[in-house]
Amino acid sequence: MLETHIYQETKQTDVEVSLYIHLSVFSGYFLSKSHYIVVAFQKLGKQEWLKTARKKAAWVVERAKENGGYTFDVLPNWLFNPSFLRGTAGVGYQLLRLVSPELLPSVLIWE
Repeated sequence: MLETHIYQETKQTDVEVSLYIHLSVFSGYFLSKSHYIVVAFQKLGKQEWLKTARKKAAWVVERAKENGGYTFDVLPNWLFNPSFLRGTAGVGYQLLRLVSPELLPSVLIWE
């Protein structure tokens, strides 16, 4: 699993992270899952992972613009959710981490 291999570089890790990037965008939860991609980039230095994650995050932002905002499964779409872990504050934080991962710590592992 990606979480267990993130600290050591192997061919399996490379394949897992690449698959994770490409499949997670289809799950609708890409920004929350992009946390693992950023940590993998920080630990293993694969610049292409971060570039791909940024492109996919841009797609998520464009989709939100088209839909009139971000959607969250826990609340109806018409209700604004400013919370950190499951709301717009968390979306903003993760987008900032994708731009400058070295400036903001991971809130899940505090590194």
